[in-house]
Order: sequence, then C-alpha cells, then structure tokens
Amino acid sequence: MISVIICSRSPSLLAQVSANVQDTIGIPYEILPIDNSAGKYSICKAYNLGASQSRYELLCFMHEDILFRTRDWGKTVALGLEKDGVGAVGVAGATVKLQTPTPWFITDQAFWRKRIIQHYEQGVHVLDELNNPHNQEVADVVVLDGVWICCRKKVWEENRFDSNTFKEFHFYDLDFTLQLFQKGFKVQVLYNVLIEHLSEGSLNASWVLGAQVFSRKWKPQLPVSVEYIGADQIKKMESDNGKYFLNLMLLSNVPARQYFAFGLQYLYRFPGRPNLKWLVKNFMKSRPSKSLKIAATVYQIFSGAIPRLNKVKPKASKG
Repeated sequence: MISVIICSRSPSLLAQVSANVQDTIGIPYEILPIDNSAGKYSICKAYNLGASQSRYELLCFMHEDILFRTRDWGKTVALGLEKDGVGAVGVAGATVKLQTPTPWFITDQAFWRKRIIQHYEQGVHVLDELNNPHNQEVADVVVLDGVWICCRKKVWEENRFDSNTFKEFHFYDLDFTLQLFQKGFKVQVLYNVLIEHLSEGSLNASWVLGAQVFSRKWKPQLPVSVEYIGADQIKKMESDNGKYFLNLMLLSNVPARQYFAFGLQYLYRFPGRPNLKWLVKNFMKSRPSKSLKIAATVYQIFSGAIPRLNKVKPKASKG
C-alpha cells in the first residue's frame, strides 16, 4: 500500500493526476494533497506534513504535472523498496554529484540515468528520453530528481526533508537522496516505470540560490559518485560544470555582482587568464548593453588577483 503525497497548486492538475493514479497504480493507495495554492509551504514542509499524515508503509512524493504510462507501477515500487538496503527509487538521477553547483545532472550525459517522457516549451516538443548505457532494469545513482521519489516511511522518518535549509522549491530532492546515499542506502532509478512529465523545470534566482546552498551544505562530502572517478577527470568535470553554472546564472538574470562573486570562486579553484577572459566575455555577450564598464573593472581587479590565487589540488570522487 502506498501513500501518494503531492504539493498541489493546481486543482485541475491534481484532479488529472489523481484519476491517472487510480487507473495505473494497481495496489491500495491514498492520495494526500497538500494545498499550496497560496504558497503557504516550502516543498520540504509540504512533503513532511503529508508524510506525517500518511497511513501506509510506502511513500511516494511526486509532482502533480505528471502522468503514469506504466500499469501496476505500485507493485514495481513495492518490490523495488523491499530489496536490501534500498533507500529511495525514482525515474531520473545521476551517478555523480560534484562540489560545483549543478542541477541533478551534469554536462556529461554518460553519468545520467533516466527514463521519462519530457515536455518542453509547454508541450511544443515532447521527447522520450532514455539514458541507460548498461541496459539495466535498475541503476544505482547518488541523487534523484524530485519529479517522483518513493521510499519507505521509516526511511523518511529518520531522514526528513530539510525545511530549515531549503525554504523554497529547489534542491530538496538532491538533499534528501544524497543524505540517504551518504548513510549507506542505495538510491536507484527504475527503468520499468515510465512517467510523462508535462512541464520542465524553471531557472530563476531562487534556483541559483538553492544550488549554492546545497553545495555549501554538502561541500565536505563532495564530489561523490557510485564508482570511483580519478582526480584529473573530476577536476575537468568541476571546471566544465562551473562554466555551465555561470551560464545558468546569466540565464536566471542574477545581478552582475552575484555572477562575478561566484566567478571569483571559480577562478580560485581554476586560476588562469583564459578562464578570466572567458568569464568576462561570457558576461559581455549575455548583457552587452551595460556590460563594458563592469567587465573592464572586473578584468582589472581579477587580473591583479590571479597571481595570488592558489591552485586547488585535484580531488577524486568518493566512490
């Protein structure tokens, strides 16, 4: 039996997914919608509230803008969570989490594990996305995307969503599942449950802040991966994803001071004039109307600082 917990903002989406769950789950269940139409709760608080009200042994935390395309998926979840040492299961995750702020995924798709039908641009593009390089039914990962995460109630009771640190709607999922991984639980992607996700995630200043909060919280433990990754490869991955995050900051329209504050952190880890030039040119390309004076000033300041920056010793993943 499964308790389905939904942080709901849309009565129509809630009605749609509730009918879909009834048609597809295949085992006894309850739906616990937490009405957040007025924005009263962070998603951590909503999920903790829903889980505290649940009657069943298995919990399913999920978005309301999804549809299940697999019959009897509840039975699959029950079997998956019965296995020794399994803490949580989902449909999208990554086998590595870097120290650099990123979404659940990184730029190298070799580390993605995913099966989902994903809508983009309000349904203009719909892709059946599969990342399963080893042709597995189940893949071990270190973090899961929050579109759909299932666990045993006892696991949640001992590892509740961190509402003190994550006060909005981002990175609750990575934090919850990485916490389980760090405690020795298996975190897994199920390839035999197919979900259709009717919207894509949003990038904004809140997301950027959440990414940095998450990275600061877990910095001593990161990077971490399912399998060992050497220090040189990790260093390249951290550098590449640092630039990716800087691009995401610009797409999220963060203030220039915030962009360059993280840029200075990036240069401390990966010093050198080529990276400095990239940092400044990237900003100028994104915001040409007001960037020339800012960029010139930043270049002067950072150029003087570069000789004093210490090279950071490469750090292998904890696999």
